[in-house]
Amino acid sequence: MGRRKKKGNPVRPERPKARPDAALPVPAVHPSQGYTPVWGAGVALIALAFLIIKSFALHDYTGDEYIYYYQSRLLSRGVPPYSGFDFAHPPLQLVFGALALQIFDYSTLLARLVPAGWTLLAGVLLAALVRREMGVTAALLAMLTFLFSYDVLRASTHFTGVNMTVALLFGAMLALRKDAVKTTAVLCTLAVFTRLYAIPGVIAIVLAAFIGDRRRGLRLCIAGAVAGLSAALLTGILCGFSSAMDNLIAYHAMKTPMDVDELSHMHWSVLFHNAVPLSLGALGALIAAGQFLHAVSVHRAIASIRLRLRHAMAASGTGLALLALCTALFFAVILLRMDRVWMYYYVPAIAFAAVCAGAVGGFFEQAIRDLLLRRISRLRRIAAVLVACAFAIAVWAAPLLEQKLNYFDDEVAKGDDNETTYTFLPSPLPGFVNDAVRALCWRDVRRVGERTGTLTFLLWHESRILDIADAAAADIRSLSRPDDLMFGDSGTVPLLALKTGRTIAGNEVDTNAQRYASGNRDAAAMVASIDAAQTGLIFLRMSGNRGFGVAGVPQLRRLVTEKYELARQYRTSDNKQFYLFRRKKIP
Repeated sequence: MGRRKKKGNPVRPERPKARPDAALPVPAVHPSQGYTPVWGAGVALIALAFLIIKSFALHDYTGDEYIYYYQSRLLSRGVPPYSGFDFAHPPLQLVFGALALQIFDYSTLLARLVPAGWTLLAGVLLAALVRREMGVTAALLAMLTFLFSYDVLRASTHFTGVNMTVALLFGAMLALRKDAVKTTAVLCTLAVFTRLYAIPGVIAIVLAAFIGDRRRGLRLCIAGAVAGLSAALLTGILCGFSSAMDNLIAYHAMKTPMDVDELSHMHWSVLFHNAVPLSLGALGALIAAGQFLHAVSVHRAIASIRLRLRHAMAASGTGLALLALCTALFFAVILLRMDRVWMYYYVPAIAFAAVCAGAVGGFFEQAIRDLLLRRISRLRRIAAVLVACAFAIAVWAAPLLEQKLNYFDDEVAKGDDNETTYTFLPSPLPGFVNDAVRALCWRDVRRVGERTGTLTFLLWHESRILDIADAAAADIRSLSRPDDLMFGDSGTVPLLALKTGRTIAGNEVDTNAQRYASGNRDAAAMVASIDAAQTGLIFLRMSGNRGFGVAGVPQLRRLVTEKYELARQYRTSDNKQFYLFRRKKIP
């Protein structure tokens, strides 16, 4: 019998090394990206101008930021948030603040440099992000639009956390565009663990990753889940799961809604003060959308819709602008649905709208280049004229939006009495800088309805300082011993405690009236926690004859009436009233 012939194995086709759609074009690198000296010089000049303007804010103010600085000091001394003190946000801001206070002692300069530094970092990351795909002109215009938007400028004075959040989101988006998936996941996690309102931006980044490459999107989700769950577990273990949920979820869910008129005023104020940069962003979004739709029509032969979109984005260079547009809209839609917002909540939406604004710079850069080379099309000429006219109309019409604000009719009806006087506060910079800023940006008197520039509004805002802070701190030192405790208004007491080295009773730092009005914190329990002989001073703010903030809590007012006496009374230059009460001596 002969040997049986071995049956040959069937020949299998070679597996492709990569999926066909994985080799799709990456976002085009803009030709002007190589102009590094121009980009660097432009970024430096914009940063210098920003820092000059911020040098006029080196003063004490009333505000929530001191809550975060004082709580950062508590954390640096081993007191955990949530279980050790009430804190309404994720913990990363306090971790950064604690590190800063470990290196530097608290000072007004530190308080101002921290938020300004984070804002400037966000601007530089924005310029680097836009430069890769939209060019140097677009990058510089985007950075300028972002840093000199009114609410960005105003928020960059205060350490509210929004500054960190925006910088981390821009860092995450830049990492994604460079295909650094793990870095993107870490930065997205850090953004969410700074402020929960970073979530819309993270969602947009994840969706962009999936549109670009499903595997990359999946890797990002897995890496983000690992980083997020690790951070959540660490927070819960160190700070208490129940306490963290009560502060981060229950408190915000229980907040009472704003009055309809006040809420409307917030929205219209944001639009009024930021109308020009938002108009620029809207025009950039229209330009990017038009270029993208044209590219989609060119690639209509590609059957897969997802692949067609990817090719169109890469060919037109509009992927970044469209991603930023979606991100800005995510933020805006959510904010418009909320029943309690403050103007700085809109800073992330303004930041991503600034990316779209860069598209206007890229459009005109290309138009000028084509014009010089005598190859500009008639359609581009017409489009350039229309964009310029639309922007001019927006600049002209923006001041008219002030008529939508709730004070407008009453103030205008006052006639000649419709005036507010402000005092110019010079910066520590040389005199010629102060003279130049005063000449270009300052007016002593404001009349509602008159056209006013963004920087003038900002300087007016920065001039409304807490000018009684040093006097109040001196009185606190003279009226109390170093080991005495104090309590009171959340916008000023943490600042005064930092200035004087005093301790806040019961670690009741965040005495926002919403804590008691919402029912999240029992007012009687709060009073019981501070009612001790060692709580020597209570500092409260009044609004007319009514208590402002915690001063309006009836249980606290009874405590003050029964066991404290008025020691000092203060009035700021902008008519804020404060009272310092000292505990009565037991006969």
